[in-house]
Amino acid sequence: MTDAITPGLEPLRRHTLALDVFERACRGPLPPDDLSAQFAAQYSRRKLLLRTLLDRLGTNTSALGPLPDAGATWHILATAEERAPGIVGDVLMYPPVGAWVTRMIRRLLGAIDDNIPLWTELGYLHSLTAAVAFRAAIPFSLGVPVLFGAVNLPTVGQLRLPGRFPTGVASLEHDRDGLHVRSGVDRVTLSSDEETAFFLPTRSQVCVSDHGVLRFRFDDTDPYREFTSPRPPRRVDHTEFAEWDKLFAEAWDLLSAHHPRYATELASTLAMLAPASAGHALFAASSRAAFGGMLVSPKSSAALLAEVLVHELQHSKFNALLDLVPLLRDEGDETLYAPWRDDPRPAAGLLHGIYAFTSTVEFNQTHRNQASGPEARLAEYLFARRRAQVRETIEIARDLPELTRPGRRFVDLADERLARCEQDRIDDGMAEVVAHLNAGHRAGWRWCHHDFAADEVENLTAGFLRGAEAGGLPRPTVVPHRREPGSTWRFALLKLKVLDPAGFAEAGPVPPADRAFAAGDHHTAAIGYRERIATDPGDSQAWIGLGLALRVLGDREAADGILGFPALVVAIHERIRATVPGPTPDPAALAGWLGRGTPTSA
Repeated sequence: MTDAITPGLEPLRRHTLALDVFERACRGPLPPDDLSAQFAAQYSRRKLLLRTLLDRLGTNTSALGPLPDAGATWHILATAEERAPGIVGDVLMYPPVGAWVTRMIRRLLGAIDDNIPLWTELGYLHSLTAAVAFRAAIPFSLGVPVLFGAVNLPTVGQLRLPGRFPTGVASLEHDRDGLHVRSGVDRVTLSSDEETAFFLPTRSQVCVSDHGVLRFRFDDTDPYREFTSPRPPRRVDHTEFAEWDKLFAEAWDLLSAHHPRYATELASTLAMLAPASAGHALFAASSRAAFGGMLVSPKSSAALLAEVLVHELQHSKFNALLDLVPLLRDEGDETLYAPWRDDPRPAAGLLHGIYAFTSTVEFNQTHRNQASGPEARLAEYLFARRRAQVRETIEIARDLPELTRPGRRFVDLADERLARCEQDRIDDGMAEVVAHLNAGHRAGWRWCHHDFAADEVENLTAGFLRGAEAGGLPRPTVVPHRREPGSTWRFALLKLKVLDPAGFAEAGPVPPADRAFAAGDHHTAAIGYRERIATDPGDSQAWIGLGLALRVLGDREAADGILGFPALVVAIHERIRATVPGPTPDPAALAGWLGRGTPTSA
């Protein structure tokens, strides 16, 4: 990858990662010196992608519509790099810029079809060039696109004109008097970075504690801040921003005081945080194209925000690691189970989850001893649940054929890291609830995505009816979203039981079987789930609830038949009902017969 904007100034060089740095990265948080190798590689990659985009545009000026040709922007960037390389690096490494350039290359290759005019999106190149030149105090005159009624300059902010700001192109000029924005007859001059009716600057967030400083941009206007197709601005008002500011300060205090290694890593890596729309209380995201960027929804506590910051940072780190070290021969098909997702995942998704959720385990391992009351119970729950989920995923990952030798080393080191967390004891009641939640989720995933051929169902049905052994069971085919998951109160009641015992005792009307299961009356729950199946044989959550109850009651074979093959046992049951007159077999008897078979896949 090249380290210069202008080709030929420096020879191309290949970025590598030292073995000891790789192992430290696998083991947890990295110090700034180790992170610098990842950052350098990401910066070279960003420049290479930008040059690739320019090369694909070539002399095809029609792609840029009414905007100046791309050569003019490249000349300004090259000039700026000679005078102010730090500013060029800051803008090019801004996470929305990475999301944009990756999207544009994919769009030019035909991988994305969008009704947004191509030239409008490509014009973000002109916008980022103007941002660089403005910040580097380089005079320029450049046409830039107007998107969502404004001109957006990454890392700088959003410009509006006093009248009706049309879509199309605005003219930007920068001289000693300031930045002049013109569209039609309207003209505005900006001479400072203070917020006005016509200028919304990108906010800078600074958190200070006794242990260090955290600086990043809080971006609510850049069209690529959500790492997807362009999004309109959603300016956070001063009251809402004050709430964010308070949570950031508290989260930083918590991290720097009790998780100093993660705090140091965050301070070295986080470049931008974009606020997601309210209504997604636990939503957070990052992107492989946007190193150092996060999209985060409002959180109810500093601890939840701190955990999310740590978690999403690991995704950024892991993406950078994948660019330097081949952990997988390929990312694999989306057929694998990840305990924290409802959809099938590729092998890369499993490794991502192992890395990021191990950080969540470590965070809550410490935080449960620092917090008190409901916050301590939540930390204990998250520690127990995520720990069990990561353990299950590590065991799945061990058998992945896509793993390279470094990939196997990564899994081994994750295992060692988790094993240290597993030395801490978890309350028996919490462990039981977590086991129920994880087993129920796994069975629900199988119900949604496992499919079996009609002749396989027919053969097993015939075998059961004639009293033969189940024998070898068929391997399921993973068909994403083959069925709907069905609804259940069981998950919510189990969580309420450990997080808010008083609330659990006062919970309003809920299905009796789910309440009985959550209360620990598994015999009554099994009866209730059988009754639901008799009324609605396709009630997948009644089948899964029955399987969970039978497991506790000691009927392991029936539990294995249901929880291991929910789609298959329901299909056989349905086939018997459709073809055999008289009463249908007891669900537990059918599940027990299936559970005695020899599975070829779970």
